Amino acid sequence: MSLDKFKKFQKEKEDVVVTVKRIWGYTRVSSKEQYNNYSLNEQEQDLKLFAKKNNYELEQIVGGTYESASGDFSRKEFKRLIDEVRKSKRRPFAIAIKFISRFSRTGDNAIGIVQELVDKMGVHIVETSTGLTTENEFDRLEVYRKLLEAKKENLDRLEKTLPGMKLLLESGNWLGKAPRGYTLRGKKVNDYSKMQEYQEITINKEGELLKQAWQWKLMGERDGKFGFKNT
Repeated sequence: MSLDKFKKFQKEKEDVVVTVKRIWGYTRVSSKEQYNNYSLNEQEQDLKLFAKKNNYELEQIVGGTYESASGDFSRKEFKRLIDEVRKSKRRPFAIAIKFISRFSRTGDNAIGIVQELVDKMGVHIVETSTGLTTENEFDRLEVYRKLLEAKKENLDRLEKTLPGMKLLLESGNWLGKAPRGYTLRGKKVNDYSKMQEYQEITINKEGELLKQAWQWKLMGERDGKFGFKNT
């Protein structure tokens, strides 16, 4: 008997479709100094390597700048990331970050954002340095723990720095950047050429120009006369 008669009962092989999961990346540093020391480049390279090793398609990387971690939605790039996920009709499988602390340091608030991403939008969080993913329930708890730990680190740092900041102000010193038009010199400056034993704030060239402009305004001169335009 020919075997051809039995071929009609044989199931045809189905084509196997391999679906590559799409992910978005997020990079951030908290200061200009970190921005200048290639930390962002290193984070970006780590995300690309992670995607390649795990067969993910890295669609885009959001962030790429220095933003304080004190508030989530006060960070422009972080807000853009979450807003784009919320509005997207084709959401990624996950958002990848090298370290969970780069995602947020607001603790319980950050946990709420992660819960919204995972439970309402089906978008996971992946820590590329460890492989932790909210797709796994035990890993998800560890992600929450790390978010709380990041907030604790911020609080500990604040507790250590506040007394020094208070003493600085009580001593009659300026805290933070000098106003526009002035140059700050002292111990706590980023520019090495402006470091000195005592703090000093002096008017600079831009400040002299601004001073002259305001003197003209007091004299009743119009902005347009000196090349300035009203905005």
